[in-house]
Amino acid sequence: MAKRITRRALLRYAGIASGGLLAACQPKIVRETVVVEKEVVKEVTKIVEKRVQETVVVEGTPKVVEKIVKETVVVEAADTDEMSQVQELRAISPIADGVVLTANMANYSWPVQLLHMPLYTRDCSFEPTYMGLTTAIDVSDDRTVYTFRLRKDAKFSDGSPITAKDAKFSFDYYAMQAHPDYYGVHSNWGYFRQQGWMIKGAQDILDGKMPHVEFGSYDLEGVKVLDDYTLQVELDKPYPFFLQELSVNINKKESVELGKGREYVGDNAYAQYDYWTTEPGAAFSGPWKLASFTGGEGMVLVPNEYYPGPTPILKKIICTFAPDLNAAMAAFENKEVDAVIQPISGPSLRQALSVPYLRDSITLMSSYWKGQMWITPSPPMDDVHVRRAFTMAIDRPKLVEILNAGDDIYVFTPWYFVPENASCLEAKAKVVPLPFDPAAAIEELKQSSYGLEAVQNMEINITALRGIQPAHLTQVEAIHKMLVDNLGLKNLRIRTETFTDHTKPPFATHMWPNNQGDIRPDAWLSIYNMIKTAPQREYGPGEVMPQVTAPKEPEMEALVDRLRDEMDPKKRCDLAGEMYQMWIDKAYSISLFTQKMGILIAPWVKEFNACPEAGAYPYVQPGIEATWIAKR
Repeated sequence: MAKRITRRALLRYAGIASGGLLAACQPKIVRETVVVEKEVVKEVTKIVEKRVQETVVVEGTPKVVEKIVKETVVVEAADTDEMSQVQELRAISPIADGVVLTANMANYSWPVQLLHMPLYTRDCSFEPTYMGLTTAIDVSDDRTVYTFRLRKDAKFSDGSPITAKDAKFSFDYYAMQAHPDYYGVHSNWGYFRQQGWMIKGAQDILDGKMPHVEFGSYDLEGVKVLDDYTLQVELDKPYPFFLQELSVNINKKESVELGKGREYVGDNAYAQYDYWTTEPGAAFSGPWKLASFTGGEGMVLVPNEYYPGPTPILKKIICTFAPDLNAAMAAFENKEVDAVIQPISGPSLRQALSVPYLRDSITLMSSYWKGQMWITPSPPMDDVHVRRAFTMAIDRPKLVEILNAGDDIYVFTPWYFVPENASCLEAKAKVVPLPFDPAAAIEELKQSSYGLEAVQNMEINITALRGIQPAHLTQVEAIHKMLVDNLGLKNLRIRTETFTDHTKPPFATHMWPNNQGDIRPDAWLSIYNMIKTAPQREYGPGEVMPQVTAPKEPEMEALVDRLRDEMDPKKRCDLAGEMYQMWIDKAYSISLFTQKMGILIAPWVKEFNACPEAGAYPYVQPGIEATWIAKR
């Protein structure tokens, strides 16, 4: 468990030298007559991406959807006279250990992406761009062979060249991390399972047909080195969103292998926060590298002098680890940090909007995160009638009203998808949610294999992945009351315990709040992400299954495979609509709401550019290299 960051530690890790700033702010005394000419404003252009709303008609019904548009805008160039002498960005980050610094998590959080160069970059619409290792991509006519032409000037942070051999290893390491024995361990969610399943030879590692080697790799048959700067990837079958979904970050084999011989248990165990990423000599491929790391407290990033892209204006990024958003916002309000990139939502966002300085510093972003109650199929939640009963016993519009408390932060959305995602709108319009109906919910319990009275007396636990956070407490308390009042549950418990290994919880888990992203252009990805966590074996009486386990529904598993393999866009959307409806009918999870999110950027931080979605930080243009700190 990460230790709580203190104010003293915040100041130590986020502090800057004040002397230089004071000197920079002293007025210059002029003792001669000068002619003041008309000021010339320097202008530069940049491409920005933003979401705009438009109304479309689906089966005669108007719907508001959002889409990404790119605009070239004229902005005033940075004046060196306006710049602070200390070009250091002090940021709050939720990262607390070295595992999260690995490339398998680099798809997720800022600033981890800055440590790893991607094979190729993508814009905010997930379309491929060429700001990473790749300069061009050739695609065969049947869309099963992708040839990546690599740049020849890329180097790791230790000065060694990056070649196709390193790109091949990065694919193979990414595949090894998707081994079923490693799913959920050290917060690894095996993203390759969703992104690389169609690569020739990948299925064997996904099925666990060979041993898992934590710091090793799996030789993917379909990934081949043609020469030092050409990599070829062959698919078993075409997949229309291959380039939009794939996220391979470049790792150095020798750096990953620094972890060999070290484990999380036993005599060779790592310290609580360490991993190969924090070992001396670990090299990184991205525009920034790790200068120092103190687990549970903070880290410092500095520019990678060997990176082939633009040289950043910033000289350091000083990250303080504060998983508690209240501590993060307090540090920002006290001007101890310049940015809180961890998405702020729910009660924390309401609190931020009530403080003038925080409100003026918030950048509100589109939320493509679907708030839901994930269901772990421990008895009685393995019964579809019980899950349907729980869904119909929760007054979800009332829940949103309680959470909003007079604001408009939460929006009731009874489907698994996010309405703002404009993919497959016609199919989504046909999906019918379960109603709030306590009487029908009681009848569902009577139809269950357990019976009404048995379910009412069973111990059922509401918990969370890392302990119930303050942001979730009001939500779970309201849900608890509705289920007790409407179903007559006598032993429904809110468990606040925190357990470090959620693959082996100390008690049976049943429901827990979770957000799932629905930003990708293909519905299959977010659907597959949950369905493939269904148990692959039977659990005996008294045996506790991992918390991140979804209900076992073979019909849904078969349908998601059909959706995966369908290439016709119209038929693909029709299957997605069927899947969304089956999701509701089977009560696979309990969909609740979407919510507003935002990040905090101090007014003296200039040109910090990100995508319109909270937490999304691909290689936008201009990127972090354009960010600078103004005089305060």
